[in-house]
Amino acid sequence: MTRCKNQPAKLKDIIGSFTPFLIAVLAQYVLNFIDVAILFFKNMRSDEKSNSENTIGKILQMDYNQPMNQAYLVLAQHIVFLICFGVWYYRIFYRGNIVSTDESFEDNTKGRMKNIFSCVCSIRTPFLLLAGVAIQIMVDGILNLVSPLFPDTFAAYYELVSKTVGVNRAVPMMIATFVIAPIGEELFFRGVIMGYAKRYMPSAFAILFQGVLFGLYHGNIVQGIYACILGCLLGFVAYKANTLLASMILHFSINLSVLFIPSVWFEETVRCSIITAGALVLTVLFVWLAMRKKKETKNTEK
Repeated sequence: MTRCKNQPAKLKDIIGSFTPFLIAVLAQYVLNFIDVAILFFKNMRSDEKSNSENTIGKILQMDYNQPMNQAYLVLAQHIVFLICFGVWYYRIFYRGNIVSTDESFEDNTKGRMKNIFSCVCSIRTPFLLLAGVAIQIMVDGILNLVSPLFPDTFAAYYELVSKTVGVNRAVPMMIATFVIAPIGEELFFRGVIMGYAKRYMPSAFAILFQGVLFGLYHGNIVQGIYACILGCLLGFVAYKANTLLASMILHFSINLSVLFIPSVWFEETVRCSIITAGALVLTVLFVWLAMRKKKETKNTEK
């Protein structure tokens, strides 16, 4: 991930920084439409007594669409994002950074693959993984501490979460969340969107810009607020490390650690406060330890 000096705003860069988000929203609607259409015709064929109105009403019920159908829908969405924004990022930002030299394309590619392997296996990776766990503990703690202050908002949020319990445990959903999302969403937000934004605004504003879009992308106020903050942190990590691999590893750790953090830690206010404060300190420490190797790996490619 190269760092761009701020240039006069070009219309194509401004459009480019917003277009991926609009495409993602449109893709969600298209995939949902396809999903409903498939279920509609499937249900009509299996039940001759069904009419179109009853069938659509049945399909739109949340329980009817749980858990596997929603899991496959989310998996399809993340696969589309991975392919779309992976190609987009490669063509505009990655391939464009390859400088013509006397080296063959194969040698250049081998050099980049070696840099990628070195980055993944560097001392930075364990600190990013630990930071991800600390971040998830901190987020869980803050949500538990803040929820009594906004009972109605969090009641709606927890109701939404409870309806997706079956989905989250489905294998397709786990593949989407723990494998594909950390790659696809980093290419999407920290790669394409932040890449365009850095061309015409200061890096700090570009990080904030993609973080806000990352929060909006998650769709509800509670998740959107902390996703915005996490998006800014992921953007900061990608920028300081000068590689999307760093934010991908951190994103992977945050998502995966959800499975291993016991809810009993947050049941008592005092204990929850202590754990949350400790997680905050560890987050700062681990992120600093991961980023302090920046000068040694500044040429590491994504």
